[in-house]
Amino acid sequence: MPARPLSENPSFENLKKQSKRLHKAVRAGDAASVAQVREFHPRAAAALAGFSLADAQLVTARGYGFPSWPRLKQHLDVVERFVWDPPPEAPAVAGTEPLSDTFIRWACLTYGNWHPSQVEKARRLLSEHPELSQADIFAAATAGDLAAARAMLAQDPSLASAKGGPLGWEPLLHACYSRFDGADAQHSTLEVARLLIRAGADPNAGFLWRGNVPPLTALTGAFGEGEDGTNQPPHRDRDALARLLPEAGAVSSRVSPNCGRKMPNCTSSPVLPSLLVQSMRACGNQPHRSPAVAPKGTPTCERETGSSGARIILSCPNTNFRLRCSS
Repeated sequence: MPARPLSENPSFENLKKQSKRLHKAVRAGDAASVAQVREFHPRAAAALAGFSLADAQLVTARGYGFPSWPRLKQHLDVVERFVWDPPPEAPAVAGTEPLSDTFIRWACLTYGNWHPSQVEKARRLLSEHPELSQADIFAAATAGDLAAARAMLAQDPSLASAKGGPLGWEPLLHACYSRFDGADAQHSTLEVARLLIRAGADPNAGFLWRGNVPPLTALTGAFGEGEDGTNQPPHRDRDALARLLPEAGAVSSRVSPNCGRKMPNCTSSPVLPSLLVQSMRACGNQPHRSPAVAPKGTPTCERETGSSGARIILSCPNTNFRLRCSS
């Protein structure tokens, strides 16, 4: 029986209860539980002779693809730090949300209940209330209001790395996940992204969507096009962002952490931020070269070594996009 992926928003308490149930079932002679031990315990015969709770925890961890119970716990500690759930379609109490937050929710791709039709609603809202893009750094990044973002950062440079708004994201994520197209040269989410990076924003900013690994990152936002591709369009300046972010330090690699479920296509490979490194180490995994054939729609990264040194090659299917950058 193959190792299975963790559920969304995995809970360590639930896994502890699961291992206790396994311990009890094996001690009672349950055939399916004993078979699970034989499959996943490295010393199954000895373990079954006196099956302990520690044995049950080891089998539970290995059943989810982790080499040990402490590694599973380490992974869940990382998940707890970076987990993010898509917001509801509307606030619990109508009329209580600031208009700037509504604008952000409508304009930003979240892989939740978001639909491209919301961008037009965001556009109309900003047209009726142009001051919304100056409400805070998150609205400015979403709208691509370069002047407003520049003024805010000049007053408080720490805003480049702050989290907030209705999505709880850093400004760079707002700029990369925004699908708002400015009507003039003063509104550009690409230029706001450049400004934020110069101000110290982390190009590897990201989060674990409902606790899933790999993470969604700024580069994921640039590519868009998840499982529901036509309803999850790429950023208007996808290719430019795909050059800007790696040049600023976004690490590119193909990885195979504990996953196993379908995720938005572009979360599957192009970025390896610090949060994913931590999670992979918890799994006992290391970055490796991508397979020869990747799933349809999944960006792939390969490492090549030549006279000029090692480089990363990022390719996006269904486009002519191919990016090389220093590793």
